[in-house]
Amino acid sequence: MNQKNILQLGKIQRPRGLKGELRVITTGELLYHRIPQKVSLYRAMGHAYGFLEEPIKEREIWLTSIRREGPALHIVTLDGITTREAAEELRGLYFGISLETAMKRYGGGDPPYLFEYIYAKVRDVVEENLFGEVIRVYDRGVDFLLEADLGGKRVLIPGKSPYVRRFENGVLECEHLRELFAEEE
Repeated sequence: MNQKNILQLGKIQRPRGLKGELRVITTGELLYHRIPQKVSLYRAMGHAYGFLEEPIKEREIWLTSIRREGPALHIVTLDGITTREAAEELRGLYFGISLETAMKRYGGGDPPYLFEYIYAKVRDVVEENLFGEVIRVYDRGVDFLLEADLGGKRVLIPGKSPYVRRFENGVLECEHLRELFAEEE
């Protein structure tokens, strides 16, 4: 498994109370699919573009509950973590999942998750010599941007725009992408 492709799902901030509950800043929605579920905790240098930087898997543990406390703040309980001291030992760890596992377990929905666009093939149906691959996804809340490399030219494609015709089976069909190129100086 490519350790570069570990999606960041959340970061443990600190304990809440005395019974092992954790404050977690979450990213995306993958932590909510099934409770209980086995999750992986990683130590990492940080995160960029939704991926953990230099992740090292610390442990796997069962997530037993998650409830919303704020827009991105959740209170999480993990199996076997029943004291503040045990919770404190997890401070700073990240919840993560490999991109490959996320695609197998959760991919193919409608609408797609943002992670499904990563490494998607891009093709312009109007100008067939414009093709390439999505290299980054930028989540902007209501909308998102897809950074694509089209034969050495970088372009930012608004995810919800007339430029995007459809996304299916890892292929992003677009039109008129040349309009998005930065003007040559």
